[in-house]
Amino acid sequence: MTAVDRDAGSGRVGQRVARPTSIPALAGIGAGAIHAAAVGAHADHGVLANIFVALAVLQLATGVALLVQPGRAVAKAVVAVNGFAVAGWLLTCTVGVWLIAGLGKQRPGFADTVCALLGALAAVGAGLVLRSDSESGVTSRWLPASGRELAVPSVVLVLLVVPAMSSAATDVQEHGSEGTQLGAVSGSAVEERLVEHETE
Repeated sequence: MTAVDRDAGSGRVGQRVARPTSIPALAGIGAGAIHAAAVGAHADHGVLANIFVALAVLQLATGVALLVQPGRAVAKAVVAVNGFAVAGWLLTCTVGVWLIAGLGKQRPGFADTVCALLGALAAVGAGLVLRSDSESGVTSRWLPASGRELAVPSVVLVLLVVPAMSSAATDVQEHGSEGTQLGAVSGSAVEERLVEHETE
């Protein structure tokens, strides 16, 4: 007997079942908000800024979808999007993303660390929900979280994400050590020449 047959016999087909999707959904939304705040600070690196825009849109969209209309397909999208974002962050912190010109190894900061942790929480949380749903054998639709279930996690998320968004919007990281050092040296040389010209 399949899961569909069991649900049909018990009258559960078409009913909505509760699944703990509020935490991974909110975590994905928080990570997307931080990525959106970081776009302006990385405007000097067009490719990276566009990647942040794409990640922000995808994380916000999948997070909101998992929150208001949860389901297996949406949960899989949350796992894929946030898993990709976390993997990219790990690469930049360890070896750098050599496929993108000028994006060398970066030191993790407060904003990107919080963003990565939220992304990992979203991916792992959604993955665990998918696993438990598969093991239960229930084929019914998922029930959205209630306002009471969202209250405390939402407050915690705001307290964590707002400072990270502020940090992401103001911190300008260096992209590519060689190019940055060359620019710094050139700038210093120009300043020295200006000073010498003024003293003459």
